[in-house]
Amino acid sequence: MEESSISKTKKVKKKSKTNWYLTIGISLLLTAVVLAICFFMQGETKTSGDWPELETSESLSCEVEGLAYPLFKYDNSDRKTTKVSMVLNNGKLRTISLVYQLYYSDSSKIERSEAENHAAMNLRMQDEGLGPDALGMNFARLADSMKMSLYADASALNGGTVKYFELDNVSKYDLGTLRTAYEQKGFGCVAKN
Repeated sequence: MEESSISKTKKVKKKSKTNWYLTIGISLLLTAVVLAICFFMQGETKTSGDWPELETSESLSCEVEGLAYPLFKYDNSDRKTTKVSMVLNNGKLRTISLVYQLYYSDSSKIERSEAENHAAMNLRMQDEGLGPDALGMNFARLADSMKMSLYADASALNGGTVKYFELDNVSKYDLGTLRTAYEQKGFGCVAKN
């Protein structure tokens, strides 16, 4: 009988020890949850001002046929087209691109036009400190033409770069001013929202 009372005592002590660990574990867990809730509730969120205005984007596309690109050395083309595309945010210029295409009936003229005009443009850009093929300049020989394209963000436009987009003497880059500047050179312009 002594053995059974000793084993009962050991079992009771083991149970009370387990209950004690369980009680401490639950207490620690509850304390951690309360502290986390208090920590996250300390902050304060304040809002001031109005919601930002909606940003509106629009585009302006201007095209002309027959106008010579003033920075090219070699032309001798049968036909030429210029297209300028602009994206404006809230009426102010964001990006601009120009595509100038010279059409030829002879492939040797296409090659000569690409070689001479590409070199001339790079030399001009180098003289102005822009580096080769600046403003995203790209030349392509096509089956019936030679095409040059330029691209820039509005932040890249300055007194030295505006002439590449035929915007000499234009200092304000909003929709109305840009449209007027190109239409005065003979371009037909279309604005889209």
